[in-house]
Amino acid sequence: MKLKKKVLITQFIHPDGMKILEDAVEQVVLAPDPRPETLLSMMDDSIDGIIVRHNRLTAEMIEKCTNLQVIARHGIGTELIDLEAATRQGVLVTNTPHAATVSVAEHTMMYILMLGRKIMTADKEQKKGNFAIKVTYKPDDIEGKTVGIIGLGHIGSIVAKYCNAFDMRVIAYDPRLREEDGQKYGAKMMPNMNSVLQEADFVTLHTPQSEETIHMMSREQFALMKPDAYFINCSRGPIVDEKALIEALEQKKIAGAALDVFEEEPTDKDGKLLDTYQKLFSLENLIVSPHSSALTVSGSRKMAVQSAEQMVKVLKGEQADWIVNTEVLDKLS
Repeated sequence: MKLKKKVLITQFIHPDGMKILEDAVEQVVLAPDPRPETLLSMMDDSIDGIIVRHNRLTAEMIEKCTNLQVIARHGIGTELIDLEAATRQGVLVTNTPHAATVSVAEHTMMYILMLGRKIMTADKEQKKGNFAIKVTYKPDDIEGKTVGIIGLGHIGSIVAKYCNAFDMRVIAYDPRLREEDGQKYGAKMMPNMNSVLQEADFVTLHTPQSEETIHMMSREQFALMKPDAYFINCSRGPIVDEKALIEALEQKKIAGAALDVFEEEPTDKDGKLLDTYQKLFSLENLIVSPHSSALTVSGSRKMAVQSAEQMVKVLKGEQADWIVNTEVLDKLS
């Protein structure tokens, strides 16, 4: 028998996730579009659960849903959800911390290989008819190179495993972990982030966005990197000061970068790049993708299924597996 509940989905999710919800609850509503004004107009006291993808869920939206029990994040990061408002209202917020870890780690590994082998240069020149580029563009192996991982959590630890398989030297910084924790992943834990930046041939970020991590990579940090080192960000855009990155790339303070995330998303408006990205994307020593590292077919399915499963558990009165604002449990007990 279905639960007499109503779930709002702010953006399309994989059909396997939809089926879990439709089999479990009486009403499953997909928003026609994710614009704030559309979502706000759909918020009322009939909604028991919300699945959130890439849109903001503001305090105003949450407060309109006076009977809301759970917000399930389709993904890991919850910076788009007003956690304070949800917690104040006694609404559980869940996420899917393991769903797309492999997808993002593989994307990171792809970037390491593309940067090291200078694939973008080879591809562009070969297509121009410059076969002779093969004797001048100087790609290199990643074997024996040092990768520096900032954040050795769900994703960073998998990146470490992959890099070990390529016989890279792995160093890492994560303030939550001890030396023995790093050993489990074949990584040498460093005392601070600066020491990672100074030694690494490839620096890759895998940290959540928070007040402490905003612009964690800025002019001072890029200055510490080696001039032949590469920078990769598949975590969250605001962690990087993009003006400082542009400067580092233009002035060849680092050899190149690869980004899947950006300070402003989307990076265009009405099909035209925002000013910052017209400049950033014109740089030849940069590879980009549209915040899609988690959105593989497999990753998207796992996020949809797991977010739906967490939703149904809470609506049934069971405890979810991955709760972000655990302090709400005290209110509910």
